[in-house]
Amino acid sequence: METRPKYYSFWAFRVANDTDFARVRQMMNGLRSYCNGVGAIIYAAADSSGFPYRKVTAPELSLDRALRDMAQEVIHAAHE
Repeated sequence: METRPKYYSFWAFRVANDTDFARVRQMMNGLRSYCNGVGAIIYAAADSSGFPYRKVTAPELSLDRALRDMAQEVIHAAHE
């Protein structure tokens, strides 16, 4: 969906479990219906690696992609 002006939303979450992750993912995907880009970093409780958190991925919520898309919009607007 396209909105004017362009609107991008960036988030960070810590989820408690898979159910919580699914709920956050659904909520963020809902935002995609009216934002031009949504990016999220999502962390969950530790695994056996010894770090307190581990990153969980939702490819459609890639922060890298949302930031790249937003940067392209800024570059494009600068050349208009």
